[in-house]
Amino acid sequence: MVFFWLILGAFLLSLYCYKTDRIRGFTHYAPNLLTSLGILGTFIGIVIGLMHFDPADIDNSITLLLSGLQTAFMTSLFGMASAIAFKVVTTSVGFMQPNAVTSISPQEVGPEDIHAILQAQTEILAKLRHAIAGDEDGSLVSQLKLLRLDNHDLGNKLDSIDKSNQKQLGILVELLRESERQTERFEQFSVDIEHKLDGLPESFSKSPSVTLHKEPA
Repeated sequence: MVFFWLILGAFLLSLYCYKTDRIRGFTHYAPNLLTSLGILGTFIGIVIGLMHFDPADIDNSITLLLSGLQTAFMTSLFGMASAIAFKVVTTSVGFMQPNAVTSISPQEVGPEDIHAILQAQTEILAKLRHAIAGDEDGSLVSQLKLLRLDNHDLGNKLDSIDKSNQKQLGILVELLRESERQTERFEQFSVDIEHKLDGLPESFSKSPSVTLHKEPA
C-alpha cells in the first residue's frame, strides 16, 4: 500500500513540476521513475510473500503468498499506468502545458528537449524547402519561373514596340523631308511668281499701242 501512495505522490509531483516548468530533469525522468517504483514494489511484494511462506504449513501460507503477489503485481500495473498517464497528459492535454518558458541550465536539458528542438528544426527546414522548391504556384522557384516568363514577354513586347516606334519614326522623318521639299517648291514657285509680276509692267510698256477706229454708221 505504501508503494501505491509513493507512486501517486511522484505522479502528482511530476505533473506539478511540468506545469510550472520546474525541475525539468525530474519531469523528464518521471515516466521511468514511476515504472521503476512499480517494478520495485512488485519485487518487494514477492519477497514479503515469500518471507511469510512456511513450507510446513502450505495451506495457510499459500493465502498470504497469493495476497502478496496480488499486491506486488497491482503495484507494477499502477506504476506503468501512471507513467503512461503522465506521457498522455503532458503531450495531449492543453491546459497542462507549461505556463511560460523559463531559462534552464545545461544540466536540466534532457534527451526529450534535444529531440523536440531537432524535430522542430526539421519541420521548419521541410517547410522552407517546400516553400522554395515546391510544386505549387506559390513556391519561390515557381514564382521565379513566372517572373522569368513575364520578363521574357515584356522584352518581346518592348522589342515589338521599339520596332513599331522605329517604323513610325521613319515614316515621320519621310513626311518631314517631303514637307521640306514641298516648302522649297512653294518658295521657288513664289519667287518665280514675283519675278513674273515684276516684269509684267515692262512688258505692257514695250508692247505697240493699238488704235481703235470707229466705223461710220
